[in-house]
Amino acid sequence: MTAGEISKIISGKLLADPDLRLTGFCEPREVDSTSFCFIMKKESLREIEGKSAGLVIIPADYEQLISVPSIVVENLAVALAKLLSKLFPLARSSGIIHQRAIISESAKVGANVEIGAGSVIGEDVDIGDNTIILQNVVIGDKTRVGKNCKIYSSVSIYHGCAIGNSVIIHSGAVIGADGFGYTRGDTGILKIEQIGNVIIEDNVEIGANSCIDRATIGSTKIGFGTKIDNQVQIGHNCKIGRFNIICGQAGLAGSVMSGTGVTFAGQVGVGDHLKIGDGATLGPTTQLAVDVEPGQTILGEKGYPARVYLRKLFLLEKLPEYVKRLKALENEISKKSQDLPPEKALDH
Repeated sequence: MTAGEISKIISGKLLADPDLRLTGFCEPREVDSTSFCFIMKKESLREIEGKSAGLVIIPADYEQLISVPSIVVENLAVALAKLLSKLFPLARSSGIIHQRAIISESAKVGANVEIGAGSVIGEDVDIGDNTIILQNVVIGDKTRVGKNCKIYSSVSIYHGCAIGNSVIIHSGAVIGADGFGYTRGDTGILKIEQIGNVIIEDNVEIGANSCIDRATIGSTKIGFGTKIDNQVQIGHNCKIGRFNIICGQAGLAGSVMSGTGVTFAGQVGVGDHLKIGDGATLGPTTQLAVDVEPGQTILGEKGYPARVYLRKLFLLEKLPEYVKRLKALENEISKKSQDLPPEKALDH
């Protein structure tokens, strides 16, 4: 691939010979005269010092900091995504159904669908064209899986769920298990049957070992284009909006509603029935117990607005200094009181 071809793919400004041929893609510390790399942070500039780098891809504010052939882009992450999808496109379905797959006679399997060994496809399941289902996947009765999906090994999709087009589900994920619905009765804890389902819209990706519970009544929904990390728990009847990002070990209790473009950082906990507005961000380990307005950033164990939380952190760091100053003032007042005549000291 030439520098000119790379520049066109990522829509960058080329500062190199367009016919420069490159044979490798690597990390900055490994770059040589025949390879290219992305410089994602300034520290990486030191890694290429003294090397005859073939080509580097950089943001605009690094342009004056290097003298090697380069491509300047507005957004490095977007450029990286474009280039990787071009160089390493997703595998296409082989269209092979393994002889050890178990497929119900009533299931409808689309054109060019791949199904791996040990997978079980239930009654009245509908699978769209070009979908890949790897080994040991279980898809329950009356579930619909769209076109161009990829379901990795050991995924379980319970009965009655709906998976959209171009959805990726990684190993160990469970879609549609019973929601955590119980109530205390005279004889102990009673189970509330979970008769709803899960709906996953198009272009969603679900990480390994994540769980999305079915609704008590109605549907748990994951909106278009949302990306879910590994080990995420989404409770029954949640309504997750479009283009949300939910990072690892986040846990959402039942009936949480989020708008478009919400970010849940790692280990966020969200209480039940809360509403989170469009574009809001919940910082790492936030424990949310109140609704969040659109565009708001929330931090901390009690879910403070970011400015309030950062102010609290600042004051907390200053606390030892304030205690020291307070003790000094107390000592000074005490000393001055001792120097006063007895009647003045009492008045003081």
